[in-house]
Amino acid sequence: MGRQKHFLSRAVLCIFLSFLALVSFPTASFALTATQRLIYGQNNLVFYNPDEALCQPTYSGGDDSGAPSGGGYDRLKWVVQEYGQYAMEMQREFGTPWEVVLAQMQKESSVGTAGIAVNGATNNWLGITGEGDAGSITLNRKWAVFSSLRGSIEAWAGWRVLRNGYYDKAFVFLDPSNYNLPSFLSTMIHTYAPSSDGNDEEQYVKDVLSFINGPIAEKRAELGWPSSIELAINENIPIGGRHAIGSSAEEAASSQAAPTAEICNSNGQLISGENGAAIASLALLVAWPDNDHHNEVKPEFAEYAQKVGSPTSLSFAQDCGHFVSVVIRNTVDPGFPEGGTKNMESYMDSSDSWTKIENLNNTSNLQPGDVLVVNRGSGGGGDGHIMIYTGDVNGYNLASASYSTTGNARTGNVGSVYFSDSRGTYSIFRFTGTKSAQVNTNNILKVF
Repeated sequence: MGRQKHFLSRAVLCIFLSFLALVSFPTASFALTATQRLIYGQNNLVFYNPDEALCQPTYSGGDDSGAPSGGGYDRLKWVVQEYGQYAMEMQREFGTPWEVVLAQMQKESSVGTAGIAVNGATNNWLGITGEGDAGSITLNRKWAVFSSLRGSIEAWAGWRVLRNGYYDKAFVFLDPSNYNLPSFLSTMIHTYAPSSDGNDEEQYVKDVLSFINGPIAEKRAELGWPSSIELAINENIPIGGRHAIGSSAEEAASSQAAPTAEICNSNGQLISGENGAAIASLALLVAWPDNDHHNEVKPEFAEYAQKVGSPTSLSFAQDCGHFVSVVIRNTVDPGFPEGGTKNMESYMDSSDSWTKIENLNNTSNLQPGDVLVVNRGSGGGGDGHIMIYTGDVNGYNLASASYSTTGNARTGNVGSVYFSDSRGTYSIFRFTGTKSAQVNTNNILKVF
């Protein structure tokens, strides 16, 4: 009987927490918030994480599932064995010494047992602030949350931290012909943890070197791996790795192919390809996930409106055409009209990049990212209405805004497609051209 009660209690907990995740902690793109991650992680529950391959379910405990719980340097030796090879790849990519990355885990969080790292499945063992690939959590300050330890390692070794330009002076000491790790650390720490912030820079460097020359050296010798210096010399890794010092994250990103966008429905299934998913995902990000913010501009909408030089005023955010324009211009078509439903319809109807889709008066032929236009006839007023179909996400399949002078205006939010409208008929358009706008999909393609 005890076992049955335990099972029932966990079943009830799963249902309650699933409801809580959808209602109590609404997020911009239906991604798990840091608070939700803590709840799921603490209760050993499974959730869908589209950051993983093909939207398959993954345990929220991240990469820490096999870490030893013992004291001393057991966890540091474990992280060397588990992530040393990946840290070496980051040295080849960005030039950041692989041993420094892992030693920093010891310095910042005692390898995941102190500081922000103890707050559930943050996977932040490197003390990274701001946003991570899985969002953030705000305690005494805003801390990054990562979907995996690998994500945090890449962030710290790459563009997010050490290759963000502030530490370029330190990298000059990593020439394979004259590699000087202590000088690199001294110069790096002078910016990373300066004495002006109350840090003992000299002791900081000594601590990091003691981790590298102690437990890290012991474990890598056991595994037969090269040190950071040996790797740089043996493979002639240039300063900055594959990206010369002085280049920027933006320059590097522009030289790479845009990532393929993905979006999942509420069942964790992949439901669209690149263009449509980029449109639908950004629409979900800039729309409120409920109907309680009619007179409040969502910060994400304001952010993306500014990116394309559009206003961020309430009246602008409550206009259906402006909502769609901000999404489309940021994702696939920067030449899309800024406002006016009729203008937008005419533009899509005449553009080679947009294809008109047959209206079957149901969603069977729709794809995420399709744009729906209500052509209001003589029985209706205004300039018509325009919306974005998002695909089935948590019971909703539409994102739109609506301007009204009768008190029913609303900023962008989610809703449902309907095909019975006395005001007119629907036209449906799909972007089928070559995407010419760029949008950072890393922070928006996380649909719970």
